[in-house]
Formats: sequence, structure tokens, C-alpha cells
Amino acid sequence: MREQLETLAWNLIPTLIAITLYACRARAAAWGWLIATGATMYVVLMAVLTSSKATESIAFFWAPIWNILIIGPIGLIVGLLVNKAKK
Repeated sequence: MREQLETLAWNLIPTLIAITLYACRARAAAWGWLIATGATMYVVLMAVLTSSKATESIAFFWAPIWNILIIGPIGLIVGLLVNKAKK
């Protein structure tokens, strides 16, 4: 049970970053981050649920790193650019 809670906490870190951005009034950046990381986690979840291999669950450990280093910042930039284009 403890391992599952640790994995859940690890996977919630990108969401906590989005919440922090939102609390710091960077709303467009927060929404961009949240949408990008949410889409990535959806793909990882579907891959794990539809796979017959036990090794597929390793993606739950790597997905937060991808989200923090690559996917989240890309979503943040897209959110800022969309917000700038809207104004």
C-alpha cells in the first residue's frame, strides 16, 4: 500500500506545479502546463491499462520526469503564447 501511495505522490508533482503557477497568478501558463501534462498522463494510463506486459508500468515512474522537464514547459510556453495572441 505504501508503494502505491508513493507512486501516486510522485505522479502528482506535475499537478502541484500547475497549482503553484495558478496560485502565483500565472493562469495561462498553469492551464497550458496542466493540459499538456494531463494529456501525457492519459496516454501513459491508457498504455498501462491496455498492455499485457508488466514492464509497461515503469512509465508511471518516468512520466513525471518527462512532464517536469519537457512536456510541462512546452505546455507552459504554448499557454503563454495563446494568451498573448488572445490579447
